[in-house]
Amino acid sequence: MAIDNNGLYPTLVSMTSALHNNNQSKNILVYHLLLSYNFNKNDIAKFESLKSKYDVKINYYIIPNIFKKYRSWNEGTLTIYYKLLLPFILHEFDRIIYLDADTLVFKDILEMYTLPFNDNYALGYPFHTVYLIDDYVKDVKYYINGGVILFNLKKIRNDKKDIELIRFTIENNSKLYFLEQDSLNIVFFKKIGILPLKYGIYLYGNIKSFEEIIQKFIRIKLNKTEIINAIDDPSIVHFSCCNPKVWHKESKNDFGVDNICKRFHKEFYYYANKTNYFSEIYNKFIV
Repeated sequence: MAIDNNGLYPTLVSMTSALHNNNQSKNILVYHLLLSYNFNKNDIAKFESLKSKYDVKINYYIIPNIFKKYRSWNEGTLTIYYKLLLPFILHEFDRIIYLDADTLVFKDILEMYTLPFNDNYALGYPFHTVYLIDDYVKDVKYYINGGVILFNLKKIRNDKKDIELIRFTIENNSKLYFLEQDSLNIVFFKKIGILPLKYGIYLYGNIKSFEEIIQKFIRIKLNKTEIINAIDDPSIVHFSCCNPKVWHKESKNDFGVDNICKRFHKEFYYYANKTNYFSEIYNKFIV
């Protein structure tokens, strides 16, 4: 996970949700936290507090201010670019799950971690902005979101896509709409796979609005039963289209009339209550 000071509490709650639903008798979760150069080091204690409740290992990496000249997205943060550094920083790992801070994990994450890559560089869930990269690559069938990704680090390094990602992003940063997300989809073109829809389905709101977006923007056919099951029983929820985010009391969803974001407002505070900092979180976002 990539974090600046604004993402402290959402990240803590997301981590807590995954740890709470982890099968601790079989798995030990290892978190790699990529912290912005100006991150408040005193707040690391909040992450460390998870060790008193869960069997977890946490590694911290301070990222220098190397992206200061890059365009930003998502409330001005530059941490979106940190995922491009994963093949270099985590050089001893063959695969890794990347999650944005605005996620909740409801199931044991091992199932996702062990999915077959089938020669793909990454697996993600289909996003609705596939048309944005038509000028770069032809015959694009789908485009994955950058907030929930299973990376095939070994293949990325072996095929030197790690270097190509950085170079392409530098050369095209001023032209890319979704920034590093566009870079990933363009550089990994034709070697990107789709995750089961239960990982991140809530981006699209509800079944009706999801199907409308599929018909208009997504160029692959998705199974309606899988859509329904994913909405009813998700493994991971990504709130990228909740504005403001689910931790705010006025959270809304941009897709459809059903306020899916509001539905998960309670879920966020359920897991926030399992941290040692519920009062701080509540006072920051609600009071």
